[in-house]
Amino acid sequence: MELRRPATMLLTLTLAHPVSALSAPAASAEQADPGGGGAIVFVSDRDSLPLPNDADDEVYLYDPATGTTDRVTDNDVQETFPVLSPDGQWLAFLDRVRVSIDVCRLTRSGTDWSCPDPRGVVSYPAPDRGRFAWTPDGASIVYSATDPVGGDADLFSVDLTKLEPPRNLTQEDPAAGEEGEANEVEPAVSPDGEHGVYERWDRSSSDLFRRRVDGSEPVALTATTMAREAGPAFSPDGERIAFHANRTAPDDVDVYAMGAEPESADNPARDLTASDGSTYERYPSWSPDGTQLTYWWSLTPQGQDDGEVCTVGADGNPGTNLTANNPTDPAARPVGDTMPSWGSPVP
Repeated sequence: MELRRPATMLLTLTLAHPVSALSAPAASAEQADPGGGGAIVFVSDRDSLPLPNDADDEVYLYDPATGTTDRVTDNDVQETFPVLSPDGQWLAFLDRVRVSIDVCRLTRSGTDWSCPDPRGVVSYPAPDRGRFAWTPDGASIVYSATDPVGGDADLFSVDLTKLEPPRNLTQEDPAAGEEGEANEVEPAVSPDGEHGVYERWDRSSSDLFRRRVDGSEPVALTATTMAREAGPAFSPDGERIAFHANRTAPDDVDVYAMGAEPESADNPARDLTASDGSTYERYPSWSPDGTQLTYWWSLTPQGQDDGEVCTVGADGNPGTNLTANNPTDPAARPVGDTMPSWGSPVP
């Protein structure tokens, strides 16, 4: 695939308690393979010594089969939300310094992975709601950014192989007075490329919606009044979605899964990471075989300095803490392992 940067970008930049008794899922003493296949990319500040430094956040690749972790990027930008392309040959991430989505080609020397010379392919995505998605053919990226017409956040698609402006997928009708009423963020694209699921939020609610990529009317998948549902991800077969939500308490965020249809008594959302206390389990990502999910665990809402990369069974079976970096000694330096995404890397 030849990557090109669109010639014209019409978008503008949008800005946007620790509890010591609580802990992440237990780590296996042998760091055994949790199953699922593929590998997990995530962001970490583990090499920014002696103190955490966001500018030193880098992308790492964890191989569940061997329990080994490789540093993939090495630069001066702050990477967030890394995701592998469907063919496994490319890595994309949000560059919070240049405020762009960057893409680089994965390479491997022996057992060491790297991704040199990233190139910006999207200018001014929404950095505070930065999760984005590849289309199944690997030719496009779908992301959230500010609509220059209404000033709200919409979903855009950019074809990486063409010199064309991005296409707005969720623009409201200004003539009907709809423009600027809602914000669409954090998209996921179905494996067949036909549908997108995303968070839609306005002044009163935040729910998940599904719509065809061709622009048909959106369908509400959740309809809660006091909770926020976000970070959706399609299962590899497209039959289920996972997401995170604070349904039990404002400061207790769990990972849920349900069929990729509107929530109902026949299609309930199941809490996969229910726990006693206020913890944050966010941004689930399915394993290539659909049996596992990885997610970002933390004690704090921001989660940058105490994050762990964990797994849970897609059927709710307990998972494991894959990184287990945070020390039990409160005086020791915390490590932030965050924003995992499961994929199948191919050098």
